[in-house]
Amino acid sequence: MGANRLQGIPWHEERFHRTEGDERRYKGRCKYYSDEDGKCSYRYDRCLGSGQCDYYEAMTDQEFKLKQARLRRSKKKNGEDDCAWY
Repeated sequence: MGANRLQGIPWHEERFHRTEGDERRYKGRCKYYSDEDGKCSYRYDRCLGSGQCDYYEAMTDQEFKLKQARLRRSKKKNGEDDCAWY
């Protein structure tokens, strides 16, 4: 429904803001996020995003690099390219 159809109806948009001292989060760095299927292994369901997740745990830089290398190797093994073609 477009905003032009909301005449006379009270509405507004909100967005989440990080609290003071809360660092930026990237779901690819979460220990529980699986890149292959986009699921959270802690919740055993689809990842809802790392921004407000209570279970988010960041991995170290070394763990993240190993995860990325493993993902690249599995894609090449499956015959997938590193870039997406549209």
